[in-house]
Amino acid sequence: MENNKFELHWTGVFFYDEFFVGTYQKKNDTLFLDYKRKKPVRFGDIIFMNNEDEILETIRKEGDSLINVVPFYYGYCKGLN
Repeated sequence: MENNKFELHWTGVFFYDEFFVGTYQKKNDTLFLDYKRKKPVRFGDIIFMNNEDEILETIRKEGDSLINVVPFYYGYCKGLN
């Protein structure tokens, strides 16, 4: 996306389908996400870009409210879940 904007498309069982949008800043191998509206409960706002395994991993902070954090792989849905 343009101008440091991101779009996270999260799908799941029973037709769950939600988009999370916002802007980001990149510093080396780390992304800092600023969600425009709602923030997902399983993906954070400081993300490590693991280029070796091609996944995005949340960097946890003490006292955060995230639940069952999951990594994301690079690119489009591969149907792995």
